[in-house]
Formats: sequence, C-alpha cells, structure tokens
Amino acid sequence: MKRLIVFAVVCLLAAPAALQAQNELTNGCYYYGSTAWDVQGSVLFNGNGTDQGSGLQYGRPHIAYTAATGAPTGKVSQLIDDTLSPGWNPNYNQKEFHLTGWYYTGGQKSITLYIGWWTHLGDPKPGPADTPDFSISNALAKTNGVWTTFDWSGVLNYQPQWIRVTVELTSSKEAVDTLVFTSQCVPEPGGLLALASGLAALAGFTIRRRRS
Repeated sequence: MKRLIVFAVVCLLAAPAALQAQNELTNGCYYYGSTAWDVQGSVLFNGNGTDQGSGLQYGRPHIAYTAATGAPTGKVSQLIDDTLSPGWNPNYNQKEFHLTGWYYTGGQKSITLYIGWWTHLGDPKPGPADTPDFSISNALAKTNGVWTTFDWSGVLNYQPQWIRVTVELTSSKEAVDTLVFTSQCVPEPGGLLALASGLAALAGFTIRRRRS
C-alpha cells in the first residue's frame, strides 16, 4: 500500500512536466523574421527572405540582431496566452518556467531577458505598450563574439494567463536565436505537504482497518 501511495504521488507531480513539452513561443528561431514578435527600437531580423533577407549575420541565417555599427538598441517581445499550453491547470497557483536559447554579443554591453506577467485571469489581451503586473529579469554575460547557450528557470508567484517574454539588445553586434519557452502549473509547497499528509493518513487508516 505504501509503495502504491508513493507511486501515485510521483505520478501526480510528474504529470504536468510530461504534458508540458512544447515551445510556447511562435517563431522562436526567427525563421520567419519578425513574425509573431513585437519590436521596439532598431532590432533587425534575418529570416528566410523576409525582413533583411536570408544571408548570414554573425555566422547564422535566422536571428534577431543589432547592426555592427552605431549604437542601436531595441527589444523584441512576444505575448503568450498560457491557458493554451498543455500543462495548464486552473487548480494550481504557481508556475515554473524555463527559457533557453542562443545569444551573441560583440559590443560592450550585455543582453537582458525579461519575463512579465499579469495576475488577473480573463483580462483582455494586453497590448505591446501595457506594463505587466510583475516582471523579473536576467542579464546574460558578454560572449565576446561567440555564440553561447543560456538556460534560465524560475517560479512565478502566480499562475498567469498572459506572459510576455522580452529580449533587450543594448549595444551593437548583439543577437539571439532559437528561443524556447516552456512552463507548467504547479501547486504551492504547502499544498504538496497537505496532499502528502492526506495520503499518509489514508495509508494509516487502511493498515489499521486490515489489522482490525
């Protein structure tokens, strides 16, 4: 019985992760240029004959980037309706996220990633200029002209419907490629403890009943 309960708990906790395996970003590899991305500033795109064309920029064919000269800056962002993700569960109240990708810096500053979210379910879709209720950031280290991977994970203090993923390019010769954003709804630690306590109590009741 105890083994069965442990197995049930493991399956319950693993189920959201198993369901949530797809990239929630559209055109995260910039193959279609700026398609699906909101753009601010002087960010350029190199994707499959659209935007700036299909040649190589900084050694890659499909990227979002800043020019090699001048002082260009800008942001690319995408709004996600997370209720459409396979791991959405309205009974949970936190969200784990995972953002990975490739980045390149040849200038003097670093690239900054942002995750912003709104806390009210059912609100109208935010616009590009709307400010999220909460936001967290992650500044990536300079790579000095080498493509490097990044891997950023965290927990949002709410299970939002609308999430905005933003990349800020702050200098010349900066670029990003192949962004992947995944997330899963999870219960708070207190909820997990209550679940474990309830299952333990159920196991004890079952054992006592068999002995009586």
